[in-house]
Amino acid sequence: MTTIVPQDAQFSRQVSAFGQFYPGGEVIPIGTCMTVDAFPDPQPGKEPELCLVNGEWVQIGSMSTPPSGLPSFTLTPLVQQAANWLELVKAAKPRCPVNLLFTTALCEPYGVFSNRSRAWVYRSAIITDHQVTNPMQRSADGVLEQPFSITTDLYRTDHWPMVFSRIATVGDAALNSVTACPGACAGACGSLVPGCTNLWMSADTVAAAIPDVVWSADGGATFTSPASGFAATESVMATQCIQLDSDTSRIVTVRDTAAAAPLEVAYSDDNAATWTLVNVGVTNAEAAFGGSSMFFFNPTNGWICTDDGRVFYSADYGVTWTDQTTALAASGAAALHAIHFATALIGYAVGAGDVIIYTLDGGENWAAGTATGSGDSLDTVYVFDAQRVIVGTNNGVSTKCVYMTFDQTANWTTIDSGLNALTTDVVKHAVFMPDGMTGFLVKNTAAAGGSLYKSIDGGRNWRVIASPTNSNLNHIHICSANDVFVVGEVNAATSFIGHASG
Repeated sequence: MTTIVPQDAQFSRQVSAFGQFYPGGEVIPIGTCMTVDAFPDPQPGKEPELCLVNGEWVQIGSMSTPPSGLPSFTLTPLVQQAANWLELVKAAKPRCPVNLLFTTALCEPYGVFSNRSRAWVYRSAIITDHQVTNPMQRSADGVLEQPFSITTDLYRTDHWPMVFSRIATVGDAALNSVTACPGACAGACGSLVPGCTNLWMSADTVAAAIPDVVWSADGGATFTSPASGFAATESVMATQCIQLDSDTSRIVTVRDTAAAAPLEVAYSDDNAATWTLVNVGVTNAEAAFGGSSMFFFNPTNGWICTDDGRVFYSADYGVTWTDQTTALAASGAAALHAIHFATALIGYAVGAGDVIIYTLDGGENWAAGTATGSGDSLDTVYVFDAQRVIVGTNNGVSTKCVYMTFDQTANWTTIDSGLNALTTDVVKHAVFMPDGMTGFLVKNTAAAGGSLYKSIDGGRNWRVIASPTNSNLNHIHICSANDVFVVGEVNAATSFIGHASG
């Protein structure tokens, strides 16, 4: 029988290996002339929950069991005169964990990181054994090989080509943010709700109409536009979905300015049928800047940054908000555009004039960080931990648009691989998965609208995903490593909602 190989089938000769000493660091080619025995990815298992009924064992449920172990495999390069990267990792003191990234390409060159069609990424790998095989043979000659036994953290992250397309909608407002309520498996507590089924978007007001949020209860197949609870002329800037209990999701929104009133939050526990309005602070005309102005780390820890340089905190699901007063001094009253927390304690906010502030105690104390030196305003921030942070600029001065720090803002590294930044470019939003490696950003240009980019190495290198025609992109929500929703400005007289997936 003849085996037919698809034209786009991948072969082992097309796979290349790369190493990285830490997320966001330089990606180093390890080589193509080596053997990898497998790309394992152990998953949680399942065991029956049994009960003895009338002398017979009856399964009354099932229990999840841990994966059978951590991913373990063997990398086998040849022994050559120069030490290879894995030998250097083994010899280093201290011997720190590293990341391993394997890519495949349909066409040459195979050993180029940016030329990839698929990728498999392992985090925090350590060398558990290192042998030299065929070292001496009496009656035959053999090639010296050096197998490295590798063990990594759970889980392997898989990446494949993504297609970015626009979703048709009859809305006519610019959309400032997009988020989704958590999914759930089918069981005693309810039916299956896949992730990114309940999507919520923040909309600008149009012609002084009552401002809307945009809601899809079916993963973007259809949309409705319920009123947001705010007054006419007020736009909804940011929206978050938090889970109150197994049955109730709360939608929390924050608006832009109202000349004769303080900042307001609106929240709904019944899918926008009714809203409760809450004053935030006491300063009239204070506003949230954009889709990244509000962030909930969990349902009981939420923050809002404002255009007056303040940060407000909620510990009760968005019902009440307190002024974290040290933020105003740290920001120097500069407008804050975006806020993000890595934990309930570690957070950063960024804004106009290259202002960066941070807290290590949940906002009890905010301090001024060191500016990137770009001279630009900052529109987005993502915090990996207390030391590593990535920001994006609203360019006008610098020719770079993304900066990363690995030492709590003491030093900044410019990130430009794959971004082709111009002075007029704006990085409106950058967001990562919890693995700290998989990230997406939107970059807008003065002439051609916005583009979606993806990174698989912690933000060091980016690659564009071909984007549909648009008039600038504003915000991203990650569903998985190969599935995101994107919203933006009005294009061709309708709201822009996009979906990129593999």
